[in-house]
Amino acid sequence: MNQTITHQLNHRAIRRFTDEKVPEAMLETLAQVVNRTATSVGMQSFSVIRVKEPVLRSQIAAIGRQDYIQQIPEFWIFIVDCYRNAMVAREQGYHLGTEGDMDRFFQGWTDACLAAQNLLNAVESFGLGGNFYG
Repeated sequence: MNQTITHQLNHRAIRRFTDEKVPEAMLETLAQVVNRTATSVGMQSFSVIRVKEPVLRSQIAAIGRQDYIQQIPEFWIFIVDCYRNAMVAREQGYHLGTEGDMDRFFQGWTDACLAAQNLLNAVESFGLGGNFYG
């Protein structure tokens, strides 16, 4: 069995974290993994918000009633983002008018899910832990 499969079979949702920062080089690699994730129609109809401020993480933890969010060293939010691609198309002179339809939304949702799972696989390959906060 190869190392990737071993990591996937040993996956566990982690909700206790150290206060150790993730090295910048590792964060850059993780961002590259997200950016190179296969997408449903090649549009990468998602965006990632990296929440760095402890105050914001505390507020999110309070709203979601998940105290562990206050302690995590990294908190990345994956969202559907059809707007960005619509703006790129408009800048190129295309006005498709489809950015608000359900097909585009579900393509973005699929893309965000693929990227999030790809990120978690990469995180675990570095020997770190993580989980999905839905």
